Amino acid sequence: MEPKIIAPLAKIENLEKISDTGIDAIYFGLKNLSARPNEFSFGIEELEVINKIKELPIKGYAALNGEFPDYNKSEEFIIDILEKLQYYNCDGVIMGDYNLLEIYRERGFKIPLHMSTLLGIYNSTGTKWVINRYKPSRVILSTNLFIDEINSIIRDNNQIDYEIIIQNGVCFNCANRCFLHDLHDFTEFNSLSDETYGNRFWCSESYKIVPNNQLKENIWIGSPYIELSGLIPLFLLIGITYFKIEGRTLSLERIIKNIKFYKNILQNLKESKKTKVYWKYLIHLGEIKRRLLDLNPDLRKYIHLEE
Repeated sequence: MEPKIIAPLAKIENLEKISDTGIDAIYFGLKNLSARPNEFSFGIEELEVINKIKELPIKGYAALNGEFPDYNKSEEFIIDILEKLQYYNCDGVIMGDYNLLEIYRERGFKIPLHMSTLLGIYNSTGTKWVINRYKPSRVILSTNLFIDEINSIIRDNNQIDYEIIIQNGVCFNCANRCFLHDLHDFTEFNSLSDETYGNRFWCSESYKIVPNNQLKENIWIGSPYIELSGLIPLFLLIGITYFKIEGRTLSLERIIKNIKFYKNILQNLKESKKTKVYWKYLIHLGEIKRRLLDLNPDLRKYIHLEE
């Protein structure tokens, strides 16, 4: 399968511009139900956006992956949302809450199910358990997994699709329900060059932070973020074909820039097919090599045990 890039959609007016980049799919959050602020999510009454997506040559996935307060956890409330998504023939629903998964399973909904990283599973055993119980069509793999764990998951469940966050996706506080995340639309940061802030995201959550016993509020926090473009050849060899760019709260200009960056990488990989070098440098420990070969002997042509 050809590799696919997935990008965030925060506002309906951005849909055509994002589609014009040649993106393969977009995902969008639902207000009070996703892991990002409501300002960058869609209300239930705005689900007609799915019809607009279907007019374009892209897929659209709805994210129900945030924390669910008690007032949002009634079964009737969840069923109503899932019925609407099914009515609009949504291409997929991203779930990060076990209560939702149980309702989805018991009621027999047919919307393609995508397992969110926010289910909080960080090993292959837990991932396989969720796959066996809920039968998702796609698993969004946690970047906490080791390569051999990912290989094991895909080997045992190769009938479904696999996706990984290729950029962003790290939060200083709690990714399950942030209120002010990434670069937002703040021009003072979006205008800065990548050379200065390319490896950081900025969070201005109004928590009180006490560094060195000095009380401060509204402090800007820099933190390393995920940028895994160098691992794309490795992921493709293992069987991951969907690559997600996080950042619903980023400006449209920055999202488009990120899409073009990764589309260019995939195009160059397709043309050069130079993938063995990544195995040489990334899988350099003999023990890891042996574990990979035990899991998938077909990788022998890429992995050499001699150091």
